[in-house]
Amino acid sequence: MSPRLLLLLTLLALSLGCCVLVAVTVTAKIRRSQRSRTLARLAAPQRQLVLEVASGEDDDDAAADALAGLGPQEWRSIRPAVIAMLSKVRGAPAAQLVRVVAAHGEVDLARRRLHARSALHRARAAHLLGTVRDEQSVPRLLELLHDSADDVRLVACRSLGAIGDPRAAAPVLDAVPAPGSRMGVPAWVAAEALLALGPDIEGALLRGLAHADARVREVAVTVVMHSTMPAAIDALREQVAGELQEDVQISMLDALGRLGEHEDVALLSGYTEPERPARVRRAATRALGDLGDPTAAPLLQALLADADRTLAAAAAEALTRVGPHGVELLHAARAQGRDAARIAAAALHLARLREMAEV
Repeated sequence: MSPRLLLLLTLLALSLGCCVLVAVTVTAKIRRSQRSRTLARLAAPQRQLVLEVASGEDDDDAAADALAGLGPQEWRSIRPAVIAMLSKVRGAPAAQLVRVVAAHGEVDLARRRLHARSALHRARAAHLLGTVRDEQSVPRLLELLHDSADDVRLVACRSLGAIGDPRAAAPVLDAVPAPGSRMGVPAWVAAEALLALGPDIEGALLRGLAHADARVREVAVTVVMHSTMPAAIDALREQVAGELQEDVQISMLDALGRLGEHEDVALLSGYTEPERPARVRRAATRALGDLGDPTAAPLLQALLADADRTLAAAAAEALTRVGPHGVELLHAARAQGRDAARIAAAALHLARLREMAEV
């Protein structure tokens, strides 16, 4: 066979292959389009039922019963809308939609799939069970916090938060560190889940603040900062002095600035001393501003002359938030050295801009 003939046959084969590939692609697209239109046609009559249930207008359960009695094909067409709506409603409408989902065997199937070999199936099952707030699945979801697949651990943690069982708090915190060589649950996901568990997790947070792993302590501080738990705030006051991780200590200072009281002025002032690390001094200065106690004004005024100009700027900003006396001290600082005057003027300007934005 000559080279020219071989080249011609090769080109013909490639052309044929391309034609076949195009035909398969077009056929698949047409079939998907037809299937989408079929599902849309089947779902159209049911959408009004879903909206009726979700809006709380299904007083006699007629719409929910109609959805629960749909055939397999009709259910497949409306299933995504029902699942999506579940994450948006609460109370009686949510209970009705959960009953619909359970009537079609979705909950039982998801419980079984929590043990599936496929990580995708486990993750999807965990998501559904969190969406329907299935309390029976909590023990298995706790096990999945240590699953070998990252996505499964993440979804399991979120689902536990959605279910809202406070008994999950300690296991969620313990899942943040990496067991062995695997990654744990991301800190921000754990914090979101814990915040969703409500106020009955104070005991777990107190243990988390004293945990041996810095990442767990960081998550516990984050949750405390966005909640109201008096005992946890007292624990922060005790733990901050012995905290060896600078980032965690800074988070504790931030939390005390937001949640603390008059008595914390002295505590926070101690962390502005020159022997403290620069980042810690700045955090304590910002926290004094967040605390908003006028008795911190003289210390903040003294910090305007600090050699760390970033710290001085933080002190000026803090003075704008401790009341009229702080503002007066800033005006007085404008008559001092050039650097102090610039910092004071900038802080006063920003304060005026904030006031204008709030009007």
